[in-house]
Amino acid sequence: MSTVYALFILASINGQPNPLLAQELGGVPLGTSFLTFLGAAPVWPGLLLFAALLAVIALAAGFSRRLARTYAPPVVPTARPTESRLAAVLSWLPFLTVAFASIVPLAATLYLTVSTTWTLVERGILYRSFAASGPGS
Repeated sequence: MSTVYALFILASINGQPNPLLAQELGGVPLGTSFLTFLGAAPVWPGLLLFAALLAVIALAAGFSRRLARTYAPPVVPTARPTESRLAAVLSWLPFLTVAFASIVPLAATLYLTVSTTWTLVERGILYRSFAASGPGS
């Protein structure tokens, strides 16, 4: 279990109550998941927060998929159809982060939002810098 994730799901840490679970962001406790939050009332202000975070993750996943397809090596004409189908299916895997982010606590969703966005920006910079320098440069 990830340490960051454990910090926001464990009610006690080292025998002491976990004070992080009492913290809030936008009126939503950091230890509450999107699915749990939907069952509580009132949902309106927190719903915007979760929707924004999940939308950012979905956008980052979409741009990540697009970036990967742009800089992917060309498809070999002799490749078997199963290999090209597998590559097509695997290209959608970044969107699983959105599903995962909806079941983890808000703090972990926030972490996933920042890390997926950071990774996208980092990949974009690295792909462009290595593509500009050319192979073997």
